[in-house]
Amino acid sequence: MTKKRGKLILNTVKCSVLATSILTLSGCETLDLNSILSQVQKGDSALSSEQLISGLKEALSVGTANAVSKTSQPGGYSNSNLKIPMPEQLEKVANTVRKFGGGKLVDAFEAKMNQSAEQAAKLAAPVFMD
Repeated sequence: MTKKRGKLILNTVKCSVLATSILTLSGCETLDLNSILSQVQKGDSALSSEQLISGLKEALSVGTANAVSKTSQPGGYSNSNLKIPMPEQLEKVANTVRKFGGGKLVDAFEAKMNQSAEQAAKLAAPVFMD
């Protein structure tokens, strides 16, 4: 794998993990941070800024761990809304190969891209945790 292609896959994985983390966190309810902050800071048991920051970091950590866990499983990309399609620059070539009976080759290439993203997802977690 070329260095440029590796960076492209890693960037795609980073974006996918981030998007999945956000969807995981926002999937429960719509997050209104101002409302949460005002409710948390009312009364005698107000949380400090450090406690709030710590809680948010923990939530992001859990969301990232869940996203990485889901996307790094076999089929984590190819069997989901995160499927990486054939790159636009290769569509013309892929269509031509399909016309000449090479559909299985094109499908195998696309599957390999998604499998590579699944493997890269495991390596992406530390990037988001730091």
